[in-house]
Amino acid sequence: MADAASPLLCARALDVSVAQVRAVRRLDLDLAPGHRLAILGRNGVGKSTLLAALAGLHPSHGRLECGGRALSAWPARALAQLRGWLPQHPDDPFASSVEEAVLVGRHPWLERFEWESEDDQRIAASALAAMGLAGFARRNVQTLSGGERQRVAIAALLAQTPQLYLLDEPLTHLDLAGQIAVLDHFRGVAAGGAAVAMVLHDINLALRWASHLLILFGEGDWLAGSVAEVASAEIFGRALGHPLHALHDGERLYFVPA
Repeated sequence: MADAASPLLCARALDVSVAQVRAVRRLDLDLAPGHRLAILGRNGVGKSTLLAALAGLHPSHGRLECGGRALSAWPARALAQLRGWLPQHPDDPFASSVEEAVLVGRHPWLERFEWESEDDQRIAASALAAMGLAGFARRNVQTLSGGERQRVAIAALLAQTPQLYLLDEPLTHLDLAGQIAVLDHFRGVAAGGAAVAMVLHDINLALRWASHLLILFGEGDWLAGSVAEVASAEIFGRALGHPLHALHDGERLYFVPA
């Protein structure tokens, strides 16, 4: 288990690249229990590559720790119990029921050749209900819409019950109600003591949900901090390649194209 006194994720002087794209250069980042981190930037700037590196699924240089322990020192099964990962494009190479797809999230907690218990099935059912899919357990995943399949993938991640959640564009294929429901659920997950990082594209949804931002500008440049420290029309305009205006409605800050 992770040390409760340590950040769930700690990066120091981290360099991450793929092909000719340098995602970050000398990144310093702490993701503590309760933090909700949105990763923002233009297409192709390296957001997904960085998230994969933070998950230990892409090479990086520098120091990277989970729960106060070097990421490379974690046994695979123990790391899977601590860190959950949602890829950008969940795959369904074989037909299975929705329940079976979600129960895959319980595999890190099972011994070799052990079958899922009633408790595992209860956890999977709870995850499906959280994603609005309570009646879908017997459906074939290959018959689902894109949005339904995305919610199944998120439910499988929830069933894994990690402490650190890393999600790559989790709002893909979801309608507005589904997007808000997912963000609100992970707000609750973080309030329960987990840490959550998401790659997002919509600035205003990110501001609605996040406590912290990590903005990638390209060529390895980055800026990280709390929403209050980082959010501005100038910074977002530089990151996204288009000028923005800031709007206030008395409660929230919004940004629109200039």
